[in-house]
Amino acid sequence: MWPSQATIAPCSGLVDSFNELIQKNVKTKRSVQFYADALHMHPNHLNYVTKKYTGMTAKHTIIDHIFLEAKHMLGSTSLTVKEIAYELGFSSPDCFSSFFKKMANLPPSKYRHELF
Repeated sequence: MWPSQATIAPCSGLVDSFNELIQKNVKTKRSVQFYADALHMHPNHLNYVTKKYTGMTAKHTIIDHIFLEAKHMLGSTSLTVKEIAYELGFSSPDCFSSFFKKMANLPPSKYRHELF
């Protein structure tokens, strides 16, 4: 049985608001708790709605936004990998490189090199 439009619409708006908040705070806020508080709901409910609507958990959605921002910065700025790491709130360039390599299957410097 397919969900009705009335059921989908509130979830869609919530997920849109969640994504907008992530986009505004991607460099500084990473916890599901922060976003749940900003949306005036329990983290479990945010996770449930996000997963139901997108197929991804709230945490995975946040991680995905961080990765997309990292790719964007590598491709469109002259910042060094170290500078990008700190700009995105990683505690060290090594942590950023590990994160990026896990997500892209190649280190950030190689990703950038392959773009150009």
